[in-house]
Amino acid sequence: EKILKNFTQSTGYQFSYFAKANTKYDIVCLNKNKPQTSESFKNGFWHTAAINIFKTNEIGEVAIIFIHLNPKTETDRVVEIKNLLNILKPYQQAIIMGDFNSLSPHDQYDHDQLMTDLKNKNITKFGSGQILFDAIKTIESAGFVDCAANRNNFAYTVPTPANDDPAHATPLRIDYAFITSNLLPFVKNIITKNGGGFDRASDHFPLVLDMNFTVKK
Repeated sequence: EKILKNFTQSTGYQFSYFAKANTKYDIVCLNKNKPQTSESFKNGFWHTAAINIFKTNEIGEVAIIFIHLNPKTETDRVVEIKNLLNILKPYQQAIIMGDFNSLSPHDQYDHDQLMTDLKNKNITKFGSGQILFDAIKTIESAGFVDCAANRNNFAYTVPTPANDDPAHATPLRIDYAFITSNLLPFVKNIITKNGGGFDRASDHFPLVLDMNFTVKK
């Protein structure tokens, strides 16, 4: 908490929300404008999910959820996605961002080669007999749009040069920004940042979603 306080004071992110996880991987939301509400959900999640509700000047209320899905199996991640969708039922406009620990059917992987690479590195969380895409298919079937795929941006998000996680031992896109389709006209850009400090800060490259609306202060 002391580190968080020093960071927010030095960067101008006045409002922060600390979402304690079931594991050591907590989530922190940093905001320059105060959300209407902030809440976290540990029940039904391996780690946690954090939700911030904002009022905007242009499009009304927007729910933004930050997640870190189950690192074990695709079946567990599908359950977590369904839990997220239930949480978001009251909100017509929503953004879900974070580490989905899941692969997308939109990426042009060579499935046979990828399966061989994963087996050689004893990585089973994406499937053992075949590559599984159930988690991403579940969120898309609920009407959410993968912003990067929509913009034909398939940059991998792991591993970084700082990576020490054996489960991130091959280039993969496992971090996403999903939005309700009614927010598509407000997407300005989505990019994966790499190089310099971005190579050293984490075992994931940061994903930046630029939206064309302003939050009410």
